[in-house]
Amino acid sequence: MLENKIILNLSNGEDISTESFSFFMRVKDEKYNELIGKCLTVGDLEKDTVNNKVILNIKFYPLRPFKSECEFIISKNSRGQYIYNIVLEATEPDIDDVINIQSALGKMSTVSFKLHNIFTKNSQFVSYFSHDSSSEFSVIPREGILDQSGR
Repeated sequence: MLENKIILNLSNGEDISTESFSFFMRVKDEKYNELIGKCLTVGDLEKDTVNNKVILNIKFYPLRPFKSECEFIISKNSRGQYIYNIVLEATEPDIDDVINIQSALGKMSTVSFKLHNIFTKNSQFVSYFSHDSSSEFSVIPREGILDQSGR
């Protein structure tokens, strides 16, 4: 998760105090278009007219790993564009917990824990062991609905 202010220098000798701007993102790999739309938020553009800079409030909350090249394009109403090439990369998260299961040979053992939803609406889930886990392990329930956060 990342929340940050990005300051972009638009210094080309022009006064930006009376200029109005708009911006959009062009994702080079279309398969990530919807994903990036959901996990990247760019707040309203603020102008620093003294230094000819714009300030963007960025929130990047990816829910799965990916890497994609994008163009962030700022357009001036007076016909001009600033194009910034960026790479958005969401890596695998750090392991936040380890569950150890122990049992005597030939005996069954169980471990249970509660999952919490971080979203404000109900979410579907699928649970499983990784492909390199023993086939002796099983998960119950395999799928279901997590109640919304705060319930």
